[in-house]
Amino acid sequence: MLVATAIADAYRDMRLRRRDTTAREISAWIDDRADELRDDLVAAENAVTAYRIENGLIGEFNGASLGDRQLTELNAELIRSSADLAQKRASYELARAMLEGDGDLSSLPEVQNSAIISELRQTRLELQRSEQDLSQISGTDNPRVAQIRRQAALIDTQIDQEVRRIASVLENETRALESRTALLTQALERAGGQSEMETQNTVELRELERIAEAYRSRYERYLNNAGLAAELQTFASSGTQVVKSANFPTAPIYPPRKVFLVLGVLFGVAVAIFSIMMKEALAKGYRSAGQVERDLGIKVLSTLPEADFKYNGTGALQAEPFSPFSEAISVLRQRLRLNAASLSTQSHAPLLLVTSPEEGDGKTSVSAAVAASASSAGLNVLLVDGDLRYAGVSALFDMDGGEGLSDVLRGRTWLPPTRLGKCVLDVMPAGNLDGSQPADLLESRYLAQFLKSARTTYDLVIVDAPPVANLADSLILSDICSDLVLVFKAEETSKDAVRSALKRLPEAKIAGIVVNFVDPDDKSGRWMNAQLYSTSRIGTAGVYQLGNVGAENKSERRRGLADGAA
Repeated sequence: MLVATAIADAYRDMRLRRRDTTAREISAWIDDRADELRDDLVAAENAVTAYRIENGLIGEFNGASLGDRQLTELNAELIRSSADLAQKRASYELARAMLEGDGDLSSLPEVQNSAIISELRQTRLELQRSEQDLSQISGTDNPRVAQIRRQAALIDTQIDQEVRRIASVLENETRALESRTALLTQALERAGGQSEMETQNTVELRELERIAEAYRSRYERYLNNAGLAAELQTFASSGTQVVKSANFPTAPIYPPRKVFLVLGVLFGVAVAIFSIMMKEALAKGYRSAGQVERDLGIKVLSTLPEADFKYNGTGALQAEPFSPFSEAISVLRQRLRLNAASLSTQSHAPLLLVTSPEEGDGKTSVSAAVAASASSAGLNVLLVDGDLRYAGVSALFDMDGGEGLSDVLRGRTWLPPTRLGKCVLDVMPAGNLDGSQPADLLESRYLAQFLKSARTTYDLVIVDAPPVANLADSLILSDICSDLVLVFKAEETSKDAVRSALKRLPEAKIAGIVVNFVDPDDKSGRWMNAQLYSTSRIGTAGVYQLGNVGAENKSERRRGLADGAA
């Protein structure tokens, strides 16, 4: 400890002596250099003064020189004189041509503008009128008529003399302007030579002034440094400081634990953020409702958690009416405005088409749940199984193997119920294809007849359509529906599949997006209404009474098929 203190003191003394010696050397060098620069500055300023006296350059030359100003004025005057000369020369040439060719000089502008000629012409007209009046009264032999004619001849002579005088004046003015223009041209040439000489002298003078200014700046800078160096000689400092006296250590100096702890936390946060960003970038499907709306430009109507399918598609609503799935279906129905108040003003029931980009997105369960929810709200609903290939609705309601939509599309007569009650939910199963192509059946004219009759009978018609991918069925059905909903799985259905499906569907009929199979424990709120109600409240909720859902839907009356062909 004592050795460390002694070394620090010795180093501080050595630094103090070295700084003092260096300051003295710098001060002496600056003084010598300042003397040299002062001599250079005096010589440069003397050169500027001598050049000014020699060339007669007195005053500042920041603006235009006297020669330049004179040159500018002469040039402007020459331009005006040349313009006047051109005008006068043109008038004179015209007058001379008329004189040589016995032309009428009275057409000259100067003659037309002459006040004397105008007055003489006015007098000539008055005499002519007087002559005409006397000739009509007393004939041409009247002495007064002869006198008027002599006066008119005299006025004509005066007019001719005045015209010739104007022509002579034009000639004189032209000669005068020619002389003036020539004089201005000569003066301009002399002024140009003088201006060129002044410009050359000014350039050389400014070069000398720049040299003098450079010496002046360097001299002033060295004077300032000389004063600073003199002050440093009186300021004794080694430039070092003992921060803390040497003593026995009580804790390790390295590594700094707090610094490494903070860096570790920051590194962990950065890794977590990077992992989240990579997960978002590499995700197959959409991970939030906001991402869906930003990417597709279509609103998300509802986000549905996975239902408990120990019940059928509508049993989940009936058994657990306040479950997250049931509440999400209610949100979807309200956003589609599928309620009695909204539909009472419409002449035809809305035709809602539910489809998905791919198989397995849960569109059938959504169709059945919306139909059941609308029925429980007091509407008479017809749920049509438009997926003739897989017949998801038919399987959901245990109606496979019987007659259905396929038979209607072949011409089988469909008779709607003659009388409906309230809260009715009827199901039209898919029926048997019997080897027919679904797309060919859906293009049948009977489809439009069936849906038109259904829309006049029921308050709401919902069609569960096949997936859009690589099938023409949904495209055919989308042409005749009034509204369309696209259902896909959260985080699983690929973005490309969703975009491709939307491109194939009519944009004007797309009511919105339904995101299915959302995590019910979505605490981050990425899917908005996925956690509207906790399942712990189900026990206190009442039970919806869903009419006409179950075994009676299998009856021929509910399916509405007659025995005869159309």
